[in-house]
Amino acid sequence: MHIAIPDDYQDCVRQLACFAKTAGHEVSIFHDTVTDIDALATRLAPADAIVLTRERTCIEAALLDRLPRLRLISQTGKLAGHVDLAACTARGVAGAEGSGRGAATAGLAGLLAMASRRHLVAEVEALRGGRWQTTVGQQLQGQRLGVWSYGRIGRQVAGYGRAFGMQVWVWGRAESTAQAAKDGVEVAPSREAFFADSDIVGLHLRLDAGTRGLVPLAGLGR
Repeated sequence: MHIAIPDDYQDCVRQLACFAKTAGHEVSIFHDTVTDIDALATRLAPADAIVLTRERTCIEAALLDRLPRLRLISQTGKLAGHVDLAACTARGVAGAEGSGRGAATAGLAGLLAMASRRHLVAEVEALRGGRWQTTVGQQLQGQRLGVWSYGRIGRQVAGYGRAFGMQVWVWGRAESTAQAAKDGVEVAPSREAFFADSDIVGLHLRLDAGTRGLVPLAGLGR
């Protein structure tokens, strides 16, 4: 079987323990993203299976028509709008999606919050230039963390915030805020208050047609 793995930006796939499962198969790994359909079709045409990383490459009907060998699309995360599942089904291409706890994403969200408050990137660059402590950072303790969407990832981010002594509250859909309240996490009184009174906001939503534009410019201006 010929397996194509696009978008391996960091050239890390070969280092994963699971890569050993591809032994005996021909594997093509690509380290960049191609959006031109002609170039993409040429790249993926030999593949019997494609392993996608998140939403980096879109698989649409026009592309599928040019991949006659393709029988399987495996996604490291959840299959979303970047894969036309109806077109896959019509052409006999199976789709498989991964699962996980979202720990890496939640951990990165916590890291970004800390880096922002401590001006970490700017300070590292200043230190490299021979300057020491050019700004004054802020501690996370006591600051207000707003978590939009209290799902698998949002719950972990809320937990990290509480571990750092932050005041955590949640906003989102009714089922999201209901679960937060059940877990003893404060729910913001309104979306306006959520933006106006949060020092840091984490948006833990998949970008799709239903969430695009969910945060208006006026909200960020608060």
